[in-house]
Amino acid sequence: MIDQPNKEIPDWLAALRDPTLGDLKLSSFIRAPEHVPDVLKAFGEQRPADRRRIVVAVDHMVKSLRLALEYEPTLTDTEREKRLNRIVKSGKSIRESMHADLRFAIFWANLLELPIKDRDWKVPIGDRDAFAETLYNHDATFDVSLMLIIAGAEKLLNNPELHRAVLWQPPGKQRHKALTRASLWEPLLDLLTEFKIENLDEHQPLIDTVRSLHLACGIEPPDDGAVRQTVFDWRKRQR
Repeated sequence: MIDQPNKEIPDWLAALRDPTLGDLKLSSFIRAPEHVPDVLKAFGEQRPADRRRIVVAVDHMVKSLRLALEYEPTLTDTEREKRLNRIVKSGKSIRESMHADLRFAIFWANLLELPIKDRDWKVPIGDRDAFAETLYNHDATFDVSLMLIIAGAEKLLNNPELHRAVLWQPPGKQRHKALTRASLWEPLLDLLTEFKIENLDEHQPLIDTVRSLHLACGIEPPDDGAVRQTVFDWRKRQR
């Protein structure tokens, strides 16, 4: 059974309600949803199902940009590779050095530093067999975590694109571009083309559409010259 329409959502969004999927809910990444209808003007008249698809795509663009800004790396590629190599090397060295005797001693050295009332392990100090079982049950997570750290670092070393992807960054060939261009402007141009809008200013000036997209995202207005350059470069690739 489908929920009844939500009377609190704006009319333009309520009009995109799907008989099967129900109301369309925008993500919290869209900070000012009242500007989304101004973005939709660029697409002219569209069926409700297509308008819904456009809004979903816009929501994804905004989400991609906000996450890319939040997780934008502060390390250079060289520094990242250097640190990952150190993580792999150090992790493997720790695993090789972790003899059972040392594991036993390291655990008890830390535990005995705690006040008795804070010790939640009830294994007698001299009972090595009981300790071994307890250590196996409680300390295995350390070894598993260490193996996952090593494996993850090796994956990132072998595939720099994976590192960019998990941080929501544009692909390597686009990383020199501004994030707004890579995550908002170019996907918008691609979406307009997908909906057969060949003249980008047909229904409203493109710069107005981009400004509305920025407003919906809650970021500073775009630089008009940078948008024009993006359109120029984008058209060249379409030829």
